[in-house]
Amino acid sequence: MTDFQAPISRGQTLVWTGMPAANCWLREQRNGCAYLKPTLLHGINATLIVQCGMFFDGLLASALTSAMPYPEDVNTADARLVAEYHDRVHREYTFFKNTKLFKIVTGKTLSELMLNDGRWQSLKVLFDFRNGLAHGRLIEFRVYFDKATDHYEPDFSGNYAVVEKYLLEKKLLNATVKATGRGWPFLESQIADHFCELMQPLAYDIVGFFPDGDAAKYLRSVLENAFTKRPSGGK
Repeated sequence: MTDFQAPISRGQTLVWTGMPAANCWLREQRNGCAYLKPTLLHGINATLIVQCGMFFDGLLASALTSAMPYPEDVNTADARLVAEYHDRVHREYTFFKNTKLFKIVTGKTLSELMLNDGRWQSLKVLFDFRNGLAHGRLIEFRVYFDKATDHYEPDFSGNYAVVEKYLLEKKLLNATVKATGRGWPFLESQIADHFCELMQPLAYDIVGFFPDGDAAKYLRSVLENAFTKRPSGGK
């Protein structure tokens, strides 16, 4: 067994920081076309939503590790605990597990920090939506025959049902899947744009929960760079 060693330097490529500019470019291309086939339009909008989720996944992991640097003396139990914490942050690959790790740094989970003003609902729904799209899950409703009532009963449940409720509340959908039998309205442009436009304010909110110091300053500079870089012709 080798002795524990903390890295003496790190070279990190923050892939997630490219998503704001990528989404801006995709929206420009989409909006600049007089006509797009529905399948292409819906594919672009699904991509935008998935990339929003990728951005927040990366931001959370970077924020959590930046907020917990290695101690100067690496031959200690504290250093080994920090190493284990970093491993947990980067091996979980799930948004919801990482939000719970906020409690180690801030004393509260991310849901507890964001709960009061509805920001948590928006972020949670984005990941419910992203998870379905990223895994290619179909948007399906079913109809059952209830022998007791002699009626047909439609059912729509699961992650997409949570997304539907949110979109109806935000007036981004006009009708339910059960009423129309169609899931394509989930992928209209106004819905993708809604989540794209949440990226910047929610990102700064999340970083704002960390104690002031080098980590918070670093993360704010990363965000500033991510949101000021725009593709040619971008607004």
